[in-house]
Amino acid sequence: MSLSLHHHRAISALLALGLLAGCSTAPSNYVGGGAAGTDAGAGTDATAGADSGAASGDNTKNSAAVAAKDDTGKTTQVDNNKPATKADAEGKVLGAASAGDMLTLFITDASGTVLVVYIDSKKHPLPAKAIPVGEPATDVYVTYTSAGAVYNSKATGTIDIDVCPEADGVAVVGKFNGVVVHNVAPIGAKTVTLTGAFNLVYYGGAGKLTCKKKEETGGKVELGKFTKPAAATCEANPCDGGTNTNRNCCPYVPCISTCWTKCVNNVQGCVMGCGIDMTCPQKCVAEVYACQSKCLVTCEVSATCATAMEKLNKCEEANSEACQGDDEAKADACVFDKCCAETKAAF
Repeated sequence: MSLSLHHHRAISALLALGLLAGCSTAPSNYVGGGAAGTDAGAGTDATAGADSGAASGDNTKNSAAVAAKDDTGKTTQVDNNKPATKADAEGKVLGAASAGDMLTLFITDASGTVLVVYIDSKKHPLPAKAIPVGEPATDVYVTYTSAGAVYNSKATGTIDIDVCPEADGVAVVGKFNGVVVHNVAPIGAKTVTLTGAFNLVYYGGAGKLTCKKKEETGGKVELGKFTKPAAATCEANPCDGGTNTNRNCCPYVPCISTCWTKCVNNVQGCVMGCGIDMTCPQKCVAEVYACQSKCLVTCEVSATCATAMEKLNKCEEANSEACQGDDEAKADACVFDKCCAETKAAF
């Protein structure tokens, strides 16, 4: 494979940039989901229209992957992944429920570690990003119980809630952003920092949550000049040609596309400096994907968008070598088609 094609395949990570930049000439019969698109976590959300969020989750299961790092540097995982049941939510074990305007989230793992989140939706209408976490009995707080120690949040960290459930059986998708909880017991670490995502199915309760009113789209995502490869058969129309500014990753297109352009520029310089070192271009490829992943953090994308983009990136990376050839146009179309489902899920 020639250096120029190595260069091209490295930036076929560029394809991802292209997908973000849009397919302005793609067919209008795009089949990738409705207002919420296809769930980045697991399949199509059959009740996407039942919530007031731009993102959708998996309404069939409760899942969480939260890293808990204590002040000694030790990190443990608060993980769970099981079918959602009303009994688990009502039993305050795993899931989401409400009491008046208060949304409550419950995460319990196999070791007995328990994470509970309280959010007053009247003061913080949902969905909402970067909700500031406070102390117990305030409008937003977190409790964490592990190995006999009890921890409460104070005023460090935020929580994203991507979906406001307006009916039973709707997944509440979100993530912890550096939420620090402090030990109130004489045993255990002094503090623990929580970071990670969750998908918790809501089964109601007393009262009704306050959800933001859905607004007419009105705006438009700037899609740039990317054109779907002529030989591609994937019928994709990311962000409905730019008119859908709500679907999954679409709100973050301007930020991510700018960030990824910098990644591409960096890899171009990397490859051009490889000279006769035949292993160097592959290292440049790895740098592209690492750079792109950091963009998701920089742009503070939602949990569902991050998951979808990670799947798209992995698909691009996994197929870049298989699709290589002397014809770069065909190589582009090959990767585009092989990652068709991932593209639709993200945009």
